[in-house]
Amino acid sequence: MKNLLLILITALLVSCSSNIETGKDEILVSTESDSLKVGNSIDTASFTDLEKDSIPDSLKTNPIKSIQTKPQSTLKTIQIKHGLDSVYDSFSTQSQKFIVNTEESSFIEGNKGTSIYIPQDAFGESKKMVIKLKESNSKASYLFDCLSTQTADGHQLETAGMIKIEAFELNGTPINLAKGKELTIHFPKMKENENGFRIFNQSVNKDSVVEWIENVNGIKDFYYRSITLNPRGELWEYRFSKDTFPYLSSKEKAYLQKNLKDIVTNRIEFLLEVTGRKDALFTFSERNDIDDKAFLMILKKVINHQTNRYMNNLKSSDFPFRIYPMFSNGGIPFSNEEYKKRFIKKYGNGDEKKAKDFELRNYVLRTNQLGWINCDRFYNDPRTKVNLNILANSTNEDYMLYFNKFQSAIRAKKVNKRSVIKEIPKGAQATLLGIKYEDGKIFLGKKDLKVSTKPIEKIRFKEVSFENLSDKIEELVN
Repeated sequence: MKNLLLILITALLVSCSSNIETGKDEILVSTESDSLKVGNSIDTASFTDLEKDSIPDSLKTNPIKSIQTKPQSTLKTIQIKHGLDSVYDSFSTQSQKFIVNTEESSFIEGNKGTSIYIPQDAFGESKKMVIKLKESNSKASYLFDCLSTQTADGHQLETAGMIKIEAFELNGTPINLAKGKELTIHFPKMKENENGFRIFNQSVNKDSVVEWIENVNGIKDFYYRSITLNPRGELWEYRFSKDTFPYLSSKEKAYLQKNLKDIVTNRIEFLLEVTGRKDALFTFSERNDIDDKAFLMILKKVINHQTNRYMNNLKSSDFPFRIYPMFSNGGIPFSNEEYKKRFIKKYGNGDEKKAKDFELRNYVLRTNQLGWINCDRFYNDPRTKVNLNILANSTNEDYMLYFNKFQSAIRAKKVNKRSVIKEIPKGAQATLLGIKYEDGKIFLGKKDLKVSTKPIEKIRFKEVSFENLSDKIEELVN
């Protein structure tokens, strides 16, 4: 195990700074080692020497179905070779390691509460493998893991947790999900009754910072909830059994879902005016609040598909009237029998109601991609968007903007001594955190601000010990 730790410690991870500073210092920091968890019983004879070193002796001699070794506190030597690059490298979130066998489906659970369902044959011909999981859900970890809650095209996100999933053959060869296979991820909810979160996958920018691209296939619970008609001043509501739009093309469905990305609760409702019907289809007024004609055409198609059966209740005198279609992204229904069986057994002790109670306390989403994965929702602030400019004292300073009223942290992009954060709401309350490394010492700077176009300059930095770095960041930005 010690040999494995030395290998992991000295290995350089991906840098999230494009500036390299020469220097070499050695310090001791108390950290947690990787934890090893095992899913299904396996034969360790097929392990590489490196993998065998990472497995407790008890596991090698006693076949078991589930074991977890608790992370052990240890002292590790950090080699500061390249300024901030090595600081991020040394303090980045530690991976948790799981040995799994996908000849059967199984669940794995992270230390921070993330639960992942791995279906049978998820990796095709690969059966026995190592799954590595990082759970990044603290303000400090966003900085050290080089994460930024912004899409690749500049839209601001609110996060409910970011994780990284990697898969390897036992000989260390990286592998990916088989075509058509998905992982179901349960992200613990930060607050009750918060919905609208969806899956985003990594997009690494030129500064090696992770931004995000929405996975439009990642929301299997997106459905047509109900429709309300308002003829003769009465409200007639019809609920559907989670219509998932089988009558739309994949392109139409993706376009509909993209235009419904503003769902911030568990449902969203539109208002249209129905003027009459022709050839058993509704006709609509041209006066409405939806400017996107393509979206409007798809929306009309959805309404007509589901409302034809109710037209016998309508009379010519009922027109015109208002109609309210409602969509939802609340809880994934049990669809896969194997998933349902294992989920109820594991999280409900055989009781379906208890299992669903657990599900309500989590965001349940699916991904067909590995790497960094973000449980996010779009943060739609109507205020004018501006660019925040930061004037640094040197090129060896990085900045992150943490927002006060919601979980969002955006990394500034550097241009020489100037850093900029683009397209953020003017007037938003936030905390700007700066970090720099000089002469073998680490410094932090902080400025509470209301976002404006006025450049930020002369941030005061104070030296912080390496041992207290993470705690100090949490203190400054909370």
